[in-house]
Amino acid sequence: MTGKTIGTVGPALLLVPLAMIATLSCQGPQGPDGSDAVVVDSLPPQVVWIRPDPGAVADTTLLLEVSARDETELWRVVFSATGFDYPPDSSRGDRYYFTWTCRYYPAGSYPLVVRVWDASRNSSITPVRMVEVRH
Repeated sequence: MTGKTIGTVGPALLLVPLAMIATLSCQGPQGPDGSDAVVVDSLPPQVVWIRPDPGAVADTTLLLEVSARDETELWRVVFSATGFDYPPDSSRGDRYYFTWTCRYYPAGSYPLVVRVWDASRNSSITPVRMVEVRH
């Protein structure tokens, strides 16, 4: 091969394609409007005791009731007594009920709590509610 130069590309030739690209516009379909965007739920649900009153006394059964709500959706409600978790017996609106059968427990004081989770798995727990079992 002999060292012949066929041609050179000058800086002016490189600017032409860049100028052509800069004048093009996108005529394709529009992107999403955001109405289907995922909403991140970072707020925990709210839960408060309705009954029993603090220090309530029970013999055989005790009705537990809480009010629980969330700005999106509740996923789970759990009543805890004596270290065991129980699902609600029933619910009506934002009220959740559980009848704790305490007749088989020895007389004494017992802590009760209720935990709730929303659909994003944020959770809240009630303050401990102490009740007395007497036979």
